[in-house]
Amino acid sequence: MRTRATSAGRAFPSSSLEPRVGLAGFVEWAHAGGAYQQRPVSPEGAGRSGGGTAELALVDERAAGAGARGGAGRGVVPACDRRPPARRGAADEPAVRNDPAAAVRADPERRPRRHPLPRGLPVREHRRSDLGVRPRAPGNVVLALGALDDGVGEDGDASLPGRGGAHRPGARPLQARPRTPLAGAADARPRPGPAPVTPLLRTVPPAEWALATDGEAEHIAFFGDDLERLALATSALGLGLTVAEGTGRVAASARDLGRLAAELERRGSSLAPPLARYLAPVARWRAGPHELALDKPLVMGIVNLTDDSFSGDGVGTDASAALAHAERLRSEGADIIDVGAETARASRPQLEAEAEAAIAGPVVAALVREGHLVSIDTYKREVAEAAVEAGAAIVNDISGLTLGTEAAEAAARGGAGYVLNYSYTVPKHRPDPAPVYGDVVTETVEWMAERLAALEAAGLPREAIAIDPGIAFGKSHDEDLQALRRLPELRTAGQPLLLAHSRKNYIGSVSGTGPEDRDLETHVTTALAYAQGACIFRVHDVAGTRRTLAMAAAIVSAAPGAFAPDEGSWPWAAGATAAEAIAEKALIDAPPGQRW
Repeated sequence: MRTRATSAGRAFPSSSLEPRVGLAGFVEWAHAGGAYQQRPVSPEGAGRSGGGTAELALVDERAAGAGARGGAGRGVVPACDRRPPARRGAADEPAVRNDPAAAVRADPERRPRRHPLPRGLPVREHRRSDLGVRPRAPGNVVLALGALDDGVGEDGDASLPGRGGAHRPGARPLQARPRTPLAGAADARPRPGPAPVTPLLRTVPPAEWALATDGEAEHIAFFGDDLERLALATSALGLGLTVAEGTGRVAASARDLGRLAAELERRGSSLAPPLARYLAPVARWRAGPHELALDKPLVMGIVNLTDDSFSGDGVGTDASAALAHAERLRSEGADIIDVGAETARASRPQLEAEAEAAIAGPVVAALVREGHLVSIDTYKREVAEAAVEAGAAIVNDISGLTLGTEAAEAAARGGAGYVLNYSYTVPKHRPDPAPVYGDVVTETVEWMAERLAALEAAGLPREAIAIDPGIAFGKSHDEDLQALRRLPELRTAGQPLLLAHSRKNYIGSVSGTGPEDRDLETHVTTALAYAQGACIFRVHDVAGTRRTLAMAAAIVSAAPGAFAPDEGSWPWAAGATAAEAIAEKALIDAPPGQRW
């Protein structure tokens, strides 16, 4: 036998064959010297049997507290209720014990607290040993260990939500705000809305600058199912786990998450595949005959074969003008030319598929002959087929599969890459009423997971798919900004992250500028998105984007020494040239080996 430290500061035996989950500490209130003091006690002290193999169980705080209280001057209660017995009072009487709302009214301090921290215990150690879960049934339940028979939750009442991946936990009730209200509007207050979904996996990776300082910086992983196996796997590996409202949270380095993925796979958990995909993201985007390395940012230049583009830069149906524009974009640094023959604006008419294909097909073929890597911006099967046949290597589908998988299937048949764009509704349609999200980013993570599975079923391999958060598709400008703020969470799926953000109206909500004057704000967004893991950028101003990304990459991801001087160039990078900044007309000569 060996022992493990518990959250209450004591040691309890665990199986010599397999470490188990640490104890959620109980505390004892003892009356001494006219004051109540708390000290840790084992579950044995709370009336539970000792010995045997430590296993996971749920203990009803009300029952445990009621059974422990009643002694003169002392009582044993779960650690989440830290008030002396005298402070608990009427809220613990039988009349209100089964009614949490009444308990809170009788004693506001009775309100459940999430993740109580035992006094004097470091946060990290607490996370390793103390699990808390907030149930949907009345009452407050805490996780604790007792001497149980082998197996978790065998009695059926003590099992965690989502046992064995058989079902998903229900959504938590909360006040979710609707789409961003107008300032000063009568309905500007929060209104009840849908509870946020719980994805099977949602991750928050560490920032690049955190990894530059500490290669073991923690990733945060939220798990929405199979929490029993997750608890056993984290315990076996000595990793911390907290559970609240049906979601498990693990904070660990990439190396430790890799160990967790292997342990979950060994236990047959449904959590293993998505975690493995997150840890081994797609490194090369397969686009027709091309494999595009993603270790450096890719720029997708826009060629609109329309005269009603929102940004005012459409070239119409003039093929020669389209070729000239594409050549200029390539000279400025575009890796991909994205061709579209229909504007996505809901206020403009929809083209028939045959007419759109007749416009786009010849231009795509001409661009391919000129050596361009071409993407076709369409959601229509006929247009996708015509463009792929003409040589397009990517189908950029804004529909988000709201019209089915026909365009995706056309890409799969032609061996083309595919862009999955988040969309709340079908293209060129403003939803009425406006969508209401519980948490727009969490719901997008779940939305992506479901549709990536559908694309795989349609014949597209993961290496051929990039994902786009869908800025301006079914979201308010505030929700667009939330998505941009939390882009790292969209890396959960392990897919290349494409951002089509250029000159869009969320910028107008911030700066008040029109589309033609939004390149500066677009470049700021580009730099911040690159720092958060976006790697493909669909933009109008390619030259400015290239300069932006060069500076962003130098700060965010360049290795130490990438811009180091040599003996004759200090402080400039070796080989750097900036004639206008070296100041040949300087009145004072530079020191030896230095350049002004």
